[in-house]
Amino acid sequence: LAYADVILVLGAVNVLAGTIGSVACQDLRVFLSFLSIGSFGFLLLGIGSLDSAGLLGSVYQQLAVGMGLSGFGLFIGVLDRRQLPLEEIHGLAAKTPVLALFIGLITASLLGFPGMGGFVGQSLILMGSFSVHSWLIGISGLAMVLMVYSLFSVYRKIFLGPPSLQVKECPDLSFREKSSFLPLVFLLIGSGLYPKPFIDLIRPSVLTLLSLVR
Repeated sequence: LAYADVILVLGAVNVLAGTIGSVACQDLRVFLSFLSIGSFGFLLLGIGSLDSAGLLGSVYQQLAVGMGLSGFGLFIGVLDRRQLPLEEIHGLAAKTPVLALFIGLITASLLGFPGMGGFVGQSLILMGSFSVHSWLIGISGLAMVLMVYSLFSVYRKIFLGPPSLQVKECPDLSFREKSSFLPLVFLLIGSGLYPKPFIDLIRPSVLTLLSLVR
């Protein structure tokens, strides 16, 4: 309880560091590392709020962020199997529409689009944290908006526009690859459209933890 403010400050610092790094980064792997730093800094804001909604949102968001980053890890594996250089990929959606759809849905969850798992977690964190240190949450929220822009820019660069020479012969996802993406996408959509089973599972542990801390 005594270190709640310290946790909030560390969370805001992580959000700012992740945002600055993701905006300045050009390599997709390093970009995902900075994205992780910013996302988990946002989780610290919910934990440091010591509010039931904020802490519940942090636990929920861990699920959504974990699945989203796992999806991007699968995406990097797909590119490696096709021996496509990340720096020279443009217009991938024209040749791999199914892959573009899956990564688009995963990106939408990380961006916090309504109807996706990331929206539920982020909303709960903001509701629970804003009343504690509104100015700190406001700064972190603005930083997250900049991170959203950088994530969308990465997606636009890789998938949209005319295809580059390197992707003209690139095949779409195989059945095995689709079966790897489908559970993640299904859970991200399901946890966004119907979060009640997940929240009911998490809430008792969150309330017990808060009662012990307080």
